[in-house]
Amino acid sequence: MTTFINKGQRPELFELTDNEVAVFRVTISDDEFIQLKQKTNVGNKINNRYKLTEQMYLQANGFVQFLSHFNFKQTYPGKNFTEVLPELNINEEGFAQIDPTEVLNRLNITKEGILGIDLTSNENFQNIYEIIDNTIYSRPEFNLTKIMRTMDRLGHDDNDQEEGNIKQQQQNFNSNSEEVFKTKQATLNVELNGNQEDFETVTFSIGGYSSHSYGKQGFNFKIHGNKVLYGRKQFRLRSDAREATFLRSKLVCDIQNRLGIPSISANYATLYINDEYMGLYVLMDIYRPSWIKYEYGEKDTKTLYQCKSTGNFLTVEKSINSCINRNDEVKDHSEWVKFITSLNKAQTVEEIESIFDVDLFLTQIALEFLFGSWDHFLNYGHNYYLYKPVNDKWKYLSYDFDAEFGQDLDLPFFRFIYEDMPELMINFNTDYPKYSFGKWTKKNHLIEILILNNPGRFNKILKNIVTEVFNPTTLFSHIDELKEFIRPYVELDKIPDNNGKYPGRLNEKLDDYTLEQWEANSEFTTIQTTTGFKAYGIKYWILEKYRFICKTYYMDCDPIYIDENYEYPINKNVEYLSYFPSLDPSTTTTTTIRRITTSTTTTTTTTTTTSFITPTKIATTYNCLAELLGYSCCSPENTNIYLQDENGDWGFDFEKNEWCGLTPYIETCWSEEIGYPCCKTCDVFYEEDYEGRWGIENDNWCGIPTSCSYN
Repeated sequence: MTTFINKGQRPELFELTDNEVAVFRVTISDDEFIQLKQKTNVGNKINNRYKLTEQMYLQANGFVQFLSHFNFKQTYPGKNFTEVLPELNINEEGFAQIDPTEVLNRLNITKEGILGIDLTSNENFQNIYEIIDNTIYSRPEFNLTKIMRTMDRLGHDDNDQEEGNIKQQQQNFNSNSEEVFKTKQATLNVELNGNQEDFETVTFSIGGYSSHSYGKQGFNFKIHGNKVLYGRKQFRLRSDAREATFLRSKLVCDIQNRLGIPSISANYATLYINDEYMGLYVLMDIYRPSWIKYEYGEKDTKTLYQCKSTGNFLTVEKSINSCINRNDEVKDHSEWVKFITSLNKAQTVEEIESIFDVDLFLTQIALEFLFGSWDHFLNYGHNYYLYKPVNDKWKYLSYDFDAEFGQDLDLPFFRFIYEDMPELMINFNTDYPKYSFGKWTKKNHLIEILILNNPGRFNKILKNIVTEVFNPTTLFSHIDELKEFIRPYVELDKIPDNNGKYPGRLNEKLDDYTLEQWEANSEFTTIQTTTGFKAYGIKYWILEKYRFICKTYYMDCDPIYIDENYEYPINKNVEYLSYFPSLDPSTTTTTTIRRITTSTTTTTTTTTTTSFITPTKIATTYNCLAELLGYSCCSPENTNIYLQDENGDWGFDFEKNEWCGLTPYIETCWSEEIGYPCCKTCDVFYEEDYEGRWGIENDNWCGIPTSCSYN
């Protein structure tokens, strides 16, 4: 491939794989391979409110059950529980005196109770989990969130072993959790550069927090002993199954390396486990003390902290305890505490810059903005490291890039796509490439001081990145090269075996992308993702973000790509426009229709044809408004209301796991009196005049029943 990055900027392993896809062969015991398959074939897709309810109920129930069995005095000796956890009424033996059933009922932590939460009251259509947390988990009479945070704080006051025991005990009671697969007895053979390297003792584990959400898992490797693989002892093979292209992680790493900032690297490899072909993977570097040793020459660093949990905006309240030192031997965290405390006290750029590499941080934040990154500092506040080299400032290092370039962007704003609740998002502005920086970021102390209060320095860095690398001229050709390089392996990844199974899809219950989606999403076509969201075409995201930055920041940019008439292909076979096409006006083909009122006929005119249609009477009997939308009515004994909208009151049938209607249907068919049938549904509204509301069904005008209401 053409050199996108200068030679000598990356580890040998990643320069060798620029033009060759390495082959990794892992061997584990047959029992371990069976266990691996069993633990990953679980399915995990939430696309409606009932599934969300099920998940939230299991999590809350598991935690309350855990509290009732946990020995607090044994784990936290010497603590005054009357002071720190009075609501648990912990006895002399160390156990909480609570009745789990009574607590769950008191907090209304039942499936019916969670279903009854009004999610539509959120004006910004965001943070649905926060609504549930405030409604159920953070009730003042028994605050589960407070209890969890208190235990987390107490755990950090003690040693790591006790904290590990706490997490393990909690996991045992949480019926919604799965143990991660890991073995320290794997062997590894790697074919690369005409050579074969063998490693006899390797830790091999499932990698990635959300592995269960996808059909194909990723894996982590750690080589033991003195041997290394072309400069690396730890690395990952990522399936990047979240996205369709195998390109997003690779592109981000390449851009960072091209800019010359500290970064991990990426390339490609194929994997076999016990001689079973698992498919194509993204070979990824990983920040660990061994990475620090090779990149900075510091052995066994004590100042590499990983901020993995969400909400880590480098605050004293959150980050002192939740960012984890990657050196297990480190017990003294005073330098980290001093750094975070100083950041929080700082009120000027100069104060921050005295301890923090501000230019590096601003460069990474600019990249997050350009990539549409929601899974790092700006939005979720996680997936990064902080490292302090000897006699230097702390440095911000990001990782985990499969959600960039317009991937799953509705996720941080809506969390789930509710097939049965379109009103949550149908009117929300989802033109994400045109979001300003202020709209994209969550405000926090660092962002306000370093960018929002005085954006000049950040804007200069942002514009320089666009000029140097984040532009169609530079990136489109690199994408083309990468696609052709991996195309044979992607094609092989999409071929099933004789049993209809695809390589590496251990979670057989979940879907995967097609070859056509790979091709289209690498270019300009937006597709639906396997988790139910949508992903912008990579080139489309780059083009639209480039245009937005050029216009917003008054840059002198390439006129070819600024031209709104610039042509690019869209694959209509796989293009995904809307979650609710029947309700979203942006996806409806517009025609000009004129209705002429007569007693027996209507004239329907479009831009091309005129036709005369004789209406027919509609004889339909409905018992409730829900039947107009294809739902059943609730049974007479099912009277609880869980949702109210323009179609009346809704109940839930827990035996069928589906919504049911409670509001009776009362027919008031005003249009029949003037020769038009009633509409069968409420969602066909076209216009309103002095006679009433009109809809169109099967090219016939129809009168919308008065029982249909519109805001």
